[in-house]
Amino acid sequence: MSFNVKRFSQNGLSFVGLQDTATNTFIAILPQFGALLHAFEFPVEGAPLNIIDNYSDKDDLDQSLAISYKSSKLSPFVCRLRDGKYNLDGRDYEISQKFNDGNAIHGLLYNKPFKIVDDFADDNLAAVSLRYHYKKEEAGYPFDYVCDVRYTLLPQQTLQIETTILNLSEEAMPLADGWHPYFQLGGIIDNYEFQFSSDTLVEFDEGLIPTGKLIHDPSFANPSLMQQGMKMQGKQNDPAIAEHMDEIKAATDHAAERRKLRVEAMRDVLNPEQLALYETQQKQGNMADIMDSAFGDMGGNPFMGAMGDDEEDAAAAKDEPLKPPTPVPAR
Repeated sequence: MSFNVKRFSQNGLSFVGLQDTATNTFIAILPQFGALLHAFEFPVEGAPLNIIDNYSDKDDLDQSLAISYKSSKLSPFVCRLRDGKYNLDGRDYEISQKFNDGNAIHGLLYNKPFKIVDDFADDNLAAVSLRYHYKKEEAGYPFDYVCDVRYTLLPQQTLQIETTILNLSEEAMPLADGWHPYFQLGGIIDNYEFQFSSDTLVEFDEGLIPTGKLIHDPSFANPSLMQQGMKMQGKQNDPAIAEHMDEIKAATDHAAERRKLRVEAMRDVLNPEQLALYETQQKQGNMADIMDSAFGDMGGNPFMGAMGDDEEDAAAAKDEPLKPPTPVPAR
């Protein structure tokens, strides 16, 4: 069979890999560091290309993970909590783990060691399930829950990532789930296209704190609008694009302002060398600046809703292993 799962070590890091030899597609995951995605590699013009901007070795990861959060799992909150504080049902909470700007950022699991609980391969797919049991480790988030992440490599170079959350607390808990993707595509961001089913962005203030305002932006559901705006400057009178010029301008202006805000927000946080690298990343082929706002950071409050569970199921789950989620066929 063409699909397989393997475990290996490289540059001081331990990985689990998913491979499809029929298409030379390879996925590498780092269980010990938040189950982050380290590689998504496939051939382009006869040479392998890893489109994930990752960490070169263990030293690089140790120095940079808590600054860049490249490909990190964001749980149980995404984006930033101002001063690490939030209010739930009339009670105030404060996250003690804070970023250099004084805000809590990107959740509590990004550097946690996930355990491999299941792996599987056959003629149709390769998959691995990883789990972390959060046990009220942060006083500012006093809840008990399990986070399962399942990576499934499917035919046609398709990667499916599923997250399953089980609340083991006696009360409902606030939760948001996200991903902090960084891509390296071999060129500048204006030459690439990213698409998903959404027509809404979240507005951030100058400190990258969600304001609660939602902005209509159809460019990710129809990214050709943004592409046209990049490639056809000076052709506003072309009938093929004239009717979309307002949308094109709004999308391109928003993307440019978003990149600028990210760099300025880091100016007092990073040292000059780190800031220069960060600014270069924003100008080149990783799409974290746009995707961070559109993919993971959905909502004025970084906690998007409450998760409840049946008391009997929760009690049983404390004593019995969780079953990994069943892979969903590719659409």
